[in-house]
Amino acid sequence: MPTIEVFETSRTRTGANAPNPNGLYARQQFGTGLQWLESRGVHIERHAIPLDGTLAIDNGTVKTATELQGEDALPITVLNDTIISIGGYLPEEHQPARLVCYCFGHTVAAIQREVEATGTSGIAADIREKCAQGLDQCSRTNPEGKCCLGNVQRVVREASGDNRPRPADEGGCCYR
Repeated sequence: MPTIEVFETSRTRTGANAPNPNGLYARQQFGTGLQWLESRGVHIERHAIPLDGTLAIDNGTVKTATELQGEDALPITVLNDTIISIGGYLPEEHQPARLVCYCFGHTVAAIQREVEATGTSGIAADIREKCAQGLDQCSRTNPEGKCCLGNVQRVVREASGDNRPRPADEGGCCYR
């Protein structure tokens, strides 16, 4: 049977830091969904993370996300040891705070801001440079278990308004 874990602070549970007016509705829908899943045998665990950061987080990917993004990463939803939602109760594609590069902490929002300000993004080049130095840990930190560069390039294209399918020559891996 699947296991869903939710890592959140008391503020994300109560909505004290809801980022938008829809936060309360999204949180209520999320809670209702969890109750429904639990009634059908899905194991649900909710972890309250103290705002002072004193709780030890055993899940390595969740720990990485909270170390890189702090409280902005919460709530985090994990399905069978894979993060499926980060930084909110909305579907992942609507979460600008979610990490798209787990090794170096780049978020969708950071890429979107850079593209909005400059018309392009140097984040993919930055990632390639760091990977060339052997600083990447994609297989350990990325929930997909692979290099995130293809995902980063997709977010750059989307932020630029280019929603065409990925070009065949676009490099998607920084592994050496």
